[in-house]
Amino acid sequence: MGEAVYRSELQLQIQAQAALADIELPTTIEQVPVAEDRLKNIKSSLAAITNNRKAVTSKFDDVTARLMVPEKSFAEPIKMLSDAIIGVKQAYEAESKKKQARFDEIKRCQDHYRNEKIRVEAELAAKVNALVTRCYEHALNKDVKAADVVAYLNTAKASVTADQFPVQVRTFTPVILTAEECQAVCQDLAKIDQQQFADLFARDVDAKFSDYAVAIANKEQALQLAAEEEKRKATEIGQQQQQQQVAAKLESAATSVNVEPVITKVLKKSYEVDMPDTVESILAVMGAFSANIHLCMPKLKVTKWWSFTPLQAAAALGKVKSDDNQFAPAGITFKVVSKL
Repeated sequence: MGEAVYRSELQLQIQAQAALADIELPTTIEQVPVAEDRLKNIKSSLAAITNNRKAVTSKFDDVTARLMVPEKSFAEPIKMLSDAIIGVKQAYEAESKKKQARFDEIKRCQDHYRNEKIRVEAELAAKVNALVTRCYEHALNKDVKAADVVAYLNTAKASVTADQFPVQVRTFTPVILTAEECQAVCQDLAKIDQQQFADLFARDVDAKFSDYAVAIANKEQALQLAAEEEKRKATEIGQQQQQQQVAAKLESAATSVNVEPVITKVLKKSYEVDMPDTVESILAVMGAFSANIHLCMPKLKVTKWWSFTPLQAAAALGKVKSDDNQFAPAGITFKVVSKL
């Protein structure tokens, strides 16, 4: 084989050099007929050299084919193993997404009821503030005597019970969780003791009336101060509510969002145009390519634009979509492709 290749190579080189040795480029019209004859002879020599080369190399075709059998035997096992790995990873990712979606909804449900508790408790605290002021203003306006304040307060505190502080928590609308699961989260995070606000009223109203003897003697000033104090306390309640909401948001952000450990490399995801083989699809692809040519050009390696095809345009659109999943040109359908 080595000898045959060596001798053939030398012979083919000699033939090529002989055929090309007497080339002279024509410069006048009179020289063209001779040049045409030479061109015809050179092409004939090329055909002869090609046939002589094939006479040698064709003898190796069967050997080459036999030697390629082992490497070709890898194709099907590699494809089967790759497909199996991709299938298992896709199933794992799909299950992980379900678990992640459930976890995310639990977090949203928890955040909702934490914020609802903060909101409702702020509203009820504001109601206590208003009731204390109304009770105080009523005593002043009705000229309740200092000696009768204790009896007045006992009556007021007896009338303000836990039932006057109804808890109205807005429900969370689930997509994945059941109503029972949401209710369990509500009971855990948004349970509010109504009695604490009746007790708060009793404490605050006692504190408010601690200087009633002085206030009744300066009723107008006391009423003005009571209104100002109510506004100040309302502002304080609002600020506390905002601080609690910020703290709840920070606590939620600090919670881990990964429910599955990463035990293997994630699949590489890319997008490809997925449309039927019709002239309408070709026109849609070329139209989308033209409309987004500034995005598609960096994705292309074209040396001959007259050979540019719709397949190349579709590939460029897919690469743009892979970089920016929000990319959605009109009339183009994509599919997700998973690779190892």
